[in-house]
Amino acid sequence: MKIASKIAFGYGVLIALLLGMLAYQLAVISGTARRSEDLAGVNLRAGVLALQLIRNLDQIEEFTLKYYATGDPDYGGQAGATREAFSGTLEEIRVLGLSRAELRELDRLEETWRVLVESARRSPVSRSGNPQPSPEAVSIELARLRELREQTLGFLGATREAAELQAAASTLASQRAQRVSLIVAFAALLAGLAVSFWIVRSISRPLGRLTEATQAVAAGQFSYQVKPEGEDELAQLAYDFDSMTRKLNELDALKKDFISHVSHELKSPLASIQETLQLLREELPGPLTPDQRRFLDVTLQSSSRLSSMIGDLLDLSRIEAGVMEYHIRTRDLGELLRTALAEFEVQFQGHQLRLKEKIPAGPVLGECDGNRMLQVIGNVLNNAWKVSPVGGVIEVRLTTSADLPANIPAAWRRKGLASGDSGYALISIADCGPGIPDSDKEAIFEKFRQVRQAHGGTIGNAPGKAPGKAPEKERPRPANQLAGRGVGLGLSIARTIMEAHRGAIWVEDHAGGGSVFQMLLAAGSGAARQEIPTTAPI
Repeated sequence: MKIASKIAFGYGVLIALLLGMLAYQLAVISGTARRSEDLAGVNLRAGVLALQLIRNLDQIEEFTLKYYATGDPDYGGQAGATREAFSGTLEEIRVLGLSRAELRELDRLEETWRVLVESARRSPVSRSGNPQPSPEAVSIELARLRELREQTLGFLGATREAAELQAAASTLASQRAQRVSLIVAFAALLAGLAVSFWIVRSISRPLGRLTEATQAVAAGQFSYQVKPEGEDELAQLAYDFDSMTRKLNELDALKKDFISHVSHELKSPLASIQETLQLLREELPGPLTPDQRRFLDVTLQSSSRLSSMIGDLLDLSRIEAGVMEYHIRTRDLGELLRTALAEFEVQFQGHQLRLKEKIPAGPVLGECDGNRMLQVIGNVLNNAWKVSPVGGVIEVRLTTSADLPANIPAAWRRKGLASGDSGYALISIADCGPGIPDSDKEAIFEKFRQVRQAHGGTIGNAPGKAPGKAPEKERPRPANQLAGRGVGLGLSIARTIMEAHRGAIWVEDHAGGGSVFQMLLAAGSGAARQEIPTTAPI
């Protein structure tokens, strides 16, 4: 079902409920109005006319007694006129829409009245000149008048009962309408909540899965599949998204295979080139002029950089294939740090970089893969060497602490870092380069990303100068011309290796200008941990 159809169906149900409740309310209002009309036009009128009949009976009795007592014919005429009024009132009551009970009482009343009228025509009151009837006749006539009065009172009671029934029916209908309205309103509320939940769920669930899939693809997981359900517009979008990710995954696999194969194929001829250059530099084929030696040194240096790039690409292939191996052992981190610094001694001297190191004389033990940690330290030192200006200072420090450093980013704290029996070991490498903007402190650890600086060099990623750094005019020394030469993998690989060690690596601003790279590891000796054969791709 399409999303528009779902919305139309859901709210159509709500509208149908509301229209049904409206129709019922109109019916109740119509019934109440009809009962009100009956009360006002029938029951109330019948009650008034019944009281008029009682008044007429009282007058008939009064005029009849006066006529018998005085013999005045005017009283006889008034009694006859009152009887005519009584008959007219009965006829007026008859045309009203009375209830069955009222009609029964009215029939009895009319029957008794006809008997009384026939008797009155034969009574002395109707025959002038003989106003002295017998006492027996007077008693009979008065008894019939009293009987008529009782029957009229019975009719009045029936009228009152009918009015009470109409009022009770109106009250009952009103109460029933209230209950039905509450039930329908509650049902409409539940239906509205159910319809809204159904519609929102039918939209939010696939949209959430698409959002999650988009984030996964943005993170480089091109194999992620949404696996949609249904046939609405979002499902079609999910089908198209899955088709797109399948193609992206195929292209990514082709790219990885290409990089892996090309890197592997380049490694052997490059090693031959380096060996040949080294033989020429050692003058085995013959002596070299100064210019020839200088050209060979430049070529050998370039081939070394190219070899390092190929090594990074091969490491990336291993990491993404999940076959990077680690041999975690207790190592002397101070010794590893000194080894790495020794490897960069020539590069530092060639660019007149001064080294300030604070490494404890005694051993600082840590749980790590020695070769991989040398690779991490080497990548960070290589970055510091590239971004520092000629004649600058590189500071290297190794410290230990029982607790996590206060300046460690919150994202690393949440990952559950490993700690040894001596707490943590922290390696700090500070350069005097242009620094890294806060917005790029995470970006430099992404693969193939480099921050371009104002002087044209790069640090792992994006343009700009770190806030708070010394202005360029305060840095009169020329920048290292090698800055920015690389493929942007060194820091990415370093971060992946640190994550495999359940350690951390991050960058922060240096108080004297530049950046400080911090590497945190578990410190202390311990039993050899199980080797970790694979790691997650970067």
